[in-house]
Amino acid sequence: MFSKGTDEWSVDGVIDSEGAEVSNAAARAALVHAPAATLRCDALAMIEAADVHALVAAARHHPDRRIFADGANETVRLCWERAGYEAAGAPAVMAP
Repeated sequence: MFSKGTDEWSVDGVIDSEGAEVSNAAARAALVHAPAATLRCDALAMIEAADVHALVAAARHHPDRRIFADGANETVRLCWERAGYEAAGAPAVMAP
C-alpha cells in the first residue's frame, strides 16, 4: 500500500491472506486523519477474501470513516463480492 497523495493510496500485485494483518494496519493508519480513504486498485491483480475482511475491519475500527476501492479489475471485484462486501452500506466498498 503506497501513498498517492492526500487520502489516496495505491495497491498492486497480488494480496493474499498472509498480507491481511499488514493491510489492516496500513488501512487503519490511513484512516486516522481522514474521513475516507480511496484505495486505487488499478495495478492490483488479485485480492483474497481475508484481505478484504482486513480492510473492512480497519474501516470498522474507525466507525465514522470509509474506504473506497476504485479502479479494480473483474477478478478483484469478484473477490470483493464473494467476501460479501458489495453492499453500498459496507464500511469498505468497491466503487462502481
